[in-house]
Amino acid sequence: MCGIAGIINKKSDASSMIQKITHRGPDHHQTINLKNASLAFSRLSIIDLSERSNQPLYDAQNQVYILFNGEIYNYLELKQELSKDFEFTTSSDTEVFLKSYIKWGTDCFNKVNGMFAVCFYHADTEKTILARDRFGQKPLFYTQANEEFYFASEIKALPNDSQPNRETWLKYLSSAVYDDDENTFFKNIYQVEPSSYIVLQNSKISKHKYYNISNIQRDYSISYQDAKDNLFNLIQDAIKIHTRSDVPYCLSLSSGFDSSAILASLSDQNLSKEKLNCFTLDFNETLSESIFAKEFSKNWDFKHSVHTILQNDALSMLSSSIYYQESPLGGLLNLGQHYNFQEIHKKGFKVALDGAGVDEVFCGYNTLLQKFENKQHNNFKTQIDGTYSSNADLVTEQWTSDKKENLSLLETQIQYLKTLKLNRGLRMKDRYSMNHSVELRVPFIDHRLVEFGLSLNPSYYFKNGTTKYVIRDAMSKIMPHETCFAKKKSINAPQTKWLQKDPWLSFTKQLINSPSFNDRGLLNADKVKLAHENFDKKDIKNSFYVWQWINMEMWHRIFID
Repeated sequence: MCGIAGIINKKSDASSMIQKITHRGPDHHQTINLKNASLAFSRLSIIDLSERSNQPLYDAQNQVYILFNGEIYNYLELKQELSKDFEFTTSSDTEVFLKSYIKWGTDCFNKVNGMFAVCFYHADTEKTILARDRFGQKPLFYTQANEEFYFASEIKALPNDSQPNRETWLKYLSSAVYDDDENTFFKNIYQVEPSSYIVLQNSKISKHKYYNISNIQRDYSISYQDAKDNLFNLIQDAIKIHTRSDVPYCLSLSSGFDSSAILASLSDQNLSKEKLNCFTLDFNETLSESIFAKEFSKNWDFKHSVHTILQNDALSMLSSSIYYQESPLGGLLNLGQHYNFQEIHKKGFKVALDGAGVDEVFCGYNTLLQKFENKQHNNFKTQIDGTYSSNADLVTEQWTSDKKENLSLLETQIQYLKTLKLNRGLRMKDRYSMNHSVELRVPFIDHRLVEFGLSLNPSYYFKNGTTKYVIRDAMSKIMPHETCFAKKKSINAPQTKWLQKDPWLSFTKQLINSPSFNDRGLLNADKVKLAHENFDKKDIKNSFYVWQWINMEMWHRIFID
């Protein structure tokens, strides 16, 4: 929806901050300077396209300003409830969010259903509230310098002394754990954590948690049939409210069940006013995503665009991708998403739907099936594509994980959602989409759907080796059986294959043999060179550790050197 930035205890103006992130909102820019604060906004117009909904929005009676990035999907229902106490001057979800805060205070965060990074500023008391949505779909960072407090949607808008956070880097390189707490890869720059808000007043910061998914417990009283029926209704409603928009939307379509379920629901509910546009990323390999996606056109009528990314394309966009991410990329697939959202923007779309979240909530990963079958105890080092970090013997300092071992299946699902998989995936998708002024919406992490899904009897997730069984069965009501119950396919990005040949092979060798790589002091360069020689020669499926080397060196060159 936008980019936000601000300075509290201000000595300067936030205009220069917002100018660095105008890609998040090119439609309107505005900065308001108050006695103790400078509040800046860059708008991507989605709901109520009129000027009256430009931000910062102000409630004069209560002297509260709002800066808001995201969407509140249940704003119409909240507006109806709030209309008993307030008059509204816009048709935006922003004004509804502001009135919700005025009525309920920070309790409003549990009433809204949406994605958000928000600032509420009290002009009379000079109190500032900064908050993020339950699962961290929208980013919000802050730092302090020269007695001023700065916050922004992206780190590049903040002042910093360009110093890496060594502990965060060692943790990432040792175990591939990142985006899991308030720390960033930059020293002295922090994120407001998901499900949390901070209060700044009189130069003092207090941190608060308003939502804790870890409190969810299994409900074994729900029958399988009731689970399936309730799940179908929740999915239909979640997708319906995620399409609330005053501009056209499209769908990021892959070969899997998750995005095709959104396609089926949109068609079943006749939600798209025009023929739906679907965009698919393809790597021009043997198992093409586009082949499977095209099969869906036999059942649903939509416009399909396939965008092929080649090795040279991927390499040429690496530097710019890391710059916009401000953190390591998850892999080649994530890099390809940069290209996909670029194509979506070129076609004129501001909103795209995405199927993320199903695997974490409904146990789509084979690692979770193995956990259910008691075949393994813990796998927090494993990546989303099945690869893992093997840099433990290569780092110059060891990092010891404080992750709990021997987790239950429910605990592992929650860990995947909060700290290991979904959190970093949402971060990468936000940066890629908003870099091209596209708002990404993820209906399967509607909190109602997540809470219900996690509460189910775990036996409902699996049947005869099929993962995500209950949600597949629920959606079979409106989807072909062969699409619903197709065996889960690994994410099809030829990362290992490409890294083992030019131009990526030569590029990687140049990086790890450079003086700067050794000077970072994070990895033993000689051991890395030997590991790369073995990677190049052997039939190795895992390549994530090589990807980590590339990320580490390129990030330092972009932000530190």
